[in-house]
Amino acid sequence: MTPSQSLVRLGGVVVLAAALSACAGPRILTSLSPETLKLAPGGVALLPGAPGPSPVGDLVGARLASRAPKAGQGPDYYVVAAQSARVGKIGVMGSTPTGAPPAWVEAPRKSGWRFWTGDKPVRTVSLTVLDARTGKKLADATAADGHAGDRQPLSALVDAALARAGLITP
Repeated sequence: MTPSQSLVRLGGVVVLAAALSACAGPRILTSLSPETLKLAPGGVALLPGAPGPSPVGDLVGARLASRAPKAGQGPDYYVVAAQSARVGKIGVMGSTPTGAPPAWVEAPRKSGWRFWTGDKPVRTVSLTVLDARTGKKLADATAADGHAGDRQPLSALVDAALARAGLITP
């Protein structure tokens, strides 16, 4: 085999690998800090966040219902849940005529294709696991959309974060 034939084969393999990776489905990226977390079995309770509806808190509470502490017992762990999203466009809240609500004014963008950013937000679900006796933080777990275009359902992100923390089985 000549060197040029080897390069042609190598190029074919690279193109095939790129095509297969492009066909891969949406991803959920997870992280856990510290990586060596091993929670002992025990009751888990969700700490309520700010007043008002919380879709992520409702989902986490429903998923942890089977691990709720038994009647008359306190939990072994508390979980704090939050959701965030990276904004799609940069802007400011601009002033408007008196009596009208402020308006969102977007910053001008350069035209052209930028492959390293997207206009759609990337959502993240973050969980903090606390020791109920001491209040000490035991771990932080996160799950996020893999790319701007993935847009996983919120329930999938919650399940991924809970599984990464070892609070539910995947």
